[in-house]
Amino acid sequence: EANSIRELVKVRDRLDAWKETAERKVHYTATMSVKQQNENLVTNYEALIKQLNAVIEEETARMWT
Repeated sequence: EANSIRELVKVRDRLDAWKETAERKVHYTATMSVKQQNENLVTNYEALIKQLNAVIEEETARMWT
């Protein structure tokens, strides 16, 4: 279980890095369509990160019970 939690944390951290990249592109992109795509990516990454955090918390709690 600990290995799976570590893997989930790695995925979450990778998603967070991609979200930060998309956020930067929102601020530095000239075209509205690309800006909108990056805003959508940020929203999607945030939702995935939130879901992964919930799974990580559940797995961690289950591991300690």
